[in-house]
Amino acid sequence: MSCWRPVPARVSGVHRSPEVTLLATNEDTRLNGREAKVALHDAREIFEQHRLTVWLDCGTLLGAVRDRGLIPWDNDIDLGMWTADLDAADTPALWRDLNSRGFDVYRLPDKLILDRAGVPINISLFERDGDRAMRALYPLHTHAFSKAVRVLWWVSHARLQASEFKTSRPRNFDARAKRLLVTGYQKLPSATHGAIERATTAICRASGCADIDWRVPLHYFERFDRLSFLGDNWPVPSETERYLRFRFGESWRVPDPDFSTVLDDGAVSR
Repeated sequence: MSCWRPVPARVSGVHRSPEVTLLATNEDTRLNGREAKVALHDAREIFEQHRLTVWLDCGTLLGAVRDRGLIPWDNDIDLGMWTADLDAADTPALWRDLNSRGFDVYRLPDKLILDRAGVPINISLFERDGDRAMRALYPLHTHAFSKAVRVLWWVSHARLQASEFKTSRPRNFDARAKRLLVTGYQKLPSATHGAIERATTAICRASGCADIDWRVPLHYFERFDRLSFLGDNWPVPSETERYLRFRFGESWRVPDPDFSTVLDDGAVSR
């Protein structure tokens, strides 16, 4: 049963504002279509070489089905995979192959992020929980101040997965800063990490960050079909249109630049 609700006014202390309209972005942060296509192709090729099932998800799946391409205002790529599959993989070899193709790779509790040429690929990591697939809880900003504070949480929880291949210096400032901050944090004594992570989580919540809890009915991820997208053949949830209705509501076919993941996504537990 879908938990989607039409534009709720409030979810776990989160109010609608420009800062939480996560799928809307400005001209400067929109994806470069050519770079995104090449990055997606390279990532898919590597995951298939490692026999890992990674599927189109969220806004990227919506664009693939509704728009036959990327959503014009989207600023990242959304994929999904099972945490258990990633943990069972030969991750040193996986990081090596991704690094060798120019990807910075960050692992957080709820996702894997591949970053190359200003194209962030966010891969949600799902775990089975009864009849649901869930992501790890994580705090998300609700206004400009908590967004700034959340950077502390992100830096202390992200892990840059490095190999002998050194990726080139990122071209945009955000990517360079992200690499610098995370690698600097990882050089701190490991004994301090636990205390710092607990402290940044507490500070983030105190500043107004809300814990976001994503849960998807398990049956959507038990079987996958294939869909041609940007020149490649991608796995997609087999009940694709039902899944999109669950995530984006009955009007999922109508483009909505103001859609808010936090407020409007049917997978967000309320």
